[in-house]
Amino acid sequence: MDQYLALVGEEGAGSAPGAVTPPAFCQIHHITSWLAGGGTDLPNLTLVGPVAHAGVDDSRSDPRRWQTVPPPVGSPERVLWIPPEGVDPTRAPVITVHPASWMVPGQVLRRGSRVLVGLVGGAPPPTGDRPPRLTG
Repeated sequence: MDQYLALVGEEGAGSAPGAVTPPAFCQIHHITSWLAGGGTDLPNLTLVGPVAHAGVDDSRSDPRRWQTVPPPVGSPERVLWIPPEGVDPTRAPVITVHPASWMVPGQVLRRGSRVLVGLVGGAPPPTGDRPPRLTG
């Protein structure tokens, strides 16, 4: 229960890109699978909605499915998501930034860290006290 509550404080919602699932409806996912030696410890866990969780390839061997990987040492991120080839042929790792979890303490701290360490490539990450606008 302690790790679940810590995850809620860290993430505030499911971490899968494109899906925002409230913590109460999420499953706890091992970033590095338990079978591959990933521990059941907070740095190796993330919240994921059941639909997204079913689409994750724990073996990291199927390029047609989502994969989760730990962030590089020193990164402020908790988990990187590698999209399937059909979504992004380059399979560039992505993170989730969503208004629903904008003011969750862990998100606020990570947002500040991204700016400080400059780890996010491309467009600068969103900052400030307001979530990015949803478009579409």
